Amino acid sequence: MRGIVVRQSAVLEDRIPSLGEWREIAILRGITASGNDATLICSSFDHYSMSQRTTGQNTPSYGRIFLKSPGYSNTASVSRIFDAWTFALKLFIYLFQNRDSIDFVVVSYPTPESTFITSLFSNYMRVHIDVRDAWPGVFNLKGLKRVAFNLYCDSLFKFGLKRACSIIAMSDAMRIFTLRYSKELNCVVLPNPLGSPTVSKTDMSQHYEFNQLNLNDGPVVKLFFAGTLNQQFDFKIVEDTSKLLKVNSIKHQFLIAGGGKNYEALAKQYASSNIKFLGQLDKLVCDEYSKICDGFFCFYKDESFKGHLTNKILDYLRFDKAIFHNLGYDFLIDRQKVPIGHNIEVAEDFYGLIEQLVNGKLVTSDLTAVIPTVESFGEKIMNIITEK
Repeated sequence: MRGIVVRQSAVLEDRIPSLGEWREIAILRGITASGNDATLICSSFDHYSMSQRTTGQNTPSYGRIFLKSPGYSNTASVSRIFDAWTFALKLFIYLFQNRDSIDFVVVSYPTPESTFITSLFSNYMRVHIDVRDAWPGVFNLKGLKRVAFNLYCDSLFKFGLKRACSIIAMSDAMRIFTLRYSKELNCVVLPNPLGSPTVSKTDMSQHYEFNQLNLNDGPVVKLFFAGTLNQQFDFKIVEDTSKLLKVNSIKHQFLIAGGGKNYEALAKQYASSNIKFLGQLDKLVCDEYSKICDGFFCFYKDESFKGHLTNKILDYLRFDKAIFHNLGYDFLIDRQKVPIGHNIEVAEDFYGLIEQLVNGKLVTSDLTAVIPTVESFGEKIMNIITEK
């Protein structure tokens, strides 16, 4: 069989040394591992670096097609919608020209435009929608803008859902989000696979902050965050917790890797604190920081992320260390309640848990029974795709 995986903002394998945590890569590998042909279709514009991408050096086991789109500088803007439609219309042309040779398509939602376009070909090929995010709820829009954008996304998504063979939800939170459109949908929960840390060691001799970490006198608790510094993440609780740790003479550093439109303002705001902003780092470099740190943190502003097992949490799980977040006490995984990491609501709770971490009393969860490995994920995705 010949399969297509569509994700406009796909992360190329060249940038992912561990491969477990990026869903589109795991889907593609699952397709090719069972002897089928697979092709990734994505945009020429890299959403994460906000620049036109290079094709990379690796030669993966699947094909790659880059559809040219203009890009955007603001994630919540008209220019992003224009970029999405440019990509979607080029996707339409490709699917139309190859409609007789494609057996199935797995299209990621978001984006709604790609989902809509792909579903137009449901009479020619089996269409599977992979729901990864609760659009439009993740955008912090107000008033008429919110109403208009909700209507826009909902209309395109509903159209696609009606024509899909199956709906694959990344989490139970995404299944619940999808079923609000129709209780009769064939929706299967398949969490992202659990990856593993990179084995090869990266040369860190040029990274001053990294080398300084190993020169500190006495024990220092080090917690790490990596992500795009936009309006999505909240660092106020980190600031308040750092003050409590300082008052109680607990040596610590909160390390934050990532660029984004808020980077300069945040780095300036916390310049004299124990919160260090490292700037944009390569994935391999982030893995080296992750290996020497004692745990991870990730706090979201938007309540819609509650109960959602995000890519970031799955990335952190690779290292089997403490994870602090505000996503809720339990995650639903295949309709089972599973505790992952430590839910934090106030700085006092965060301080108490860090104190336990310092004293070696904090327990991490064994999740191998509920989160698929890379291999079992591939088998499960093919079972869904081939199910009649």
